[in-house]
Amino acid sequence: MEMFPIILLTVSLQYVQVKSQDAIDAIPTAKLTLVSEWSEVYQSEKVSLQCEIQGSSEAWSYKWYKNGATLQESKPQFNIQSTTKIDSGDYSCQGSLQGRVTTEHSTVVTLTVKAIPTAKLTLVSKWSEVYQSEKVSLQCEIQGSSEAWTYKWYKNRGSLQESESQFNIQSATKIDSGDYTCQGSLQDRVDAELSTALTVTVHARPPAVLTLETEWGDILAGNILTLKCKITDKREWNYTWYENGQELNESLEIYKVTATEETIKSEFKCKGIRTERPLYSALSEEFMANNIVLKRKILLAISGCLVCCIIILIIGCFILKFTRKSEKKDTYRVTEDLFFSVADSKNQTAAPLKEYMENKPTDSEMKECDEKEELFSNCISAVHVDGVIKGP
Repeated sequence: MEMFPIILLTVSLQYVQVKSQDAIDAIPTAKLTLVSEWSEVYQSEKVSLQCEIQGSSEAWSYKWYKNGATLQESKPQFNIQSTTKIDSGDYSCQGSLQGRVTTEHSTVVTLTVKAIPTAKLTLVSKWSEVYQSEKVSLQCEIQGSSEAWTYKWYKNRGSLQESESQFNIQSATKIDSGDYTCQGSLQDRVDAELSTALTVTVHARPPAVLTLETEWGDILAGNILTLKCKITDKREWNYTWYENGQELNESLEIYKVTATEETIKSEFKCKGIRTERPLYSALSEEFMANNIVLKRKILLAISGCLVCCIIILIIGCFILKFTRKSEKKDTYRVTEDLFFSVADSKNQTAAPLKEYMENKPTDSEMKECDEKEELFSNCISAVHVDGVIKGP
């Protein structure tokens, strides 16, 4: 009978214990979630972790752990404003309720912080030194990454309107020369490191000069035009000719055109071709035979005038020459006659005097002379006396 109260008391204590266990809540669980979108991030990105005590509205405090080591953080959200490599690790949390109870550790969230990748720029086409109109292709690649990157392209540090991984220049010109770089951008999260520069140099193609090599014989014939295509460098060239944009079956440097009504209105061009780079030269300027025919007519007219002038000038020179010869002969004759006339006059003047000195007058001649002298004296005397001349 004495054992019965003891047994009854034990049963009562067990019941109380059971009843008290039914009244106590289970310890809640801490749940760790990643607020930011990515657990694999690049340096300088922001990361946010959220710790939540499930099924409880109590004012919990929090403990944070990285790789099992306690962190200096007590808020439900743990933020890393700009990640670095040392932020990589396994993160967990637990809640503490006013020193009464502590939750179990949450599940682990692994954070991986990667270095910002570098963009690698490569040349897809064969040459970085190209000639005008050649194609250039550049490829930008983000090394060690499989994310969907967009791309930024730069030329001489100036931004280009291109966002694909490959940058193509379909027909290069001189202004396409420069230093090219590229950079990757990951959904506005982070920009990759700028690539090293790749220099593209665009050379001008050797010029082709189309000239008219028509000779005088061809011009006078009037139906042959000789065209010559010349490349102004020292390489060996073959040639391609075009008439009104259509390629002709001709590969020589010289091309002869028969001047017909059709061909004189055609436009001719040429260029050089070869088996090594540059594979072809620049296209020459157009040549129209119609203009040359007009110029040739003008040239022929001018030439005819010049020939006529030369002939007239030659004839004039001959006439002038013979005229001067005749004048010289006449002058010689006049001089000769004058010489003999002067000589004759001297002889004629000297001859009568000599003859007078040698031939003395006769007595009758002397008597007649005296009579005439007397008569002449009487006449003079009469004039002095009467003032008039009186008749005999």
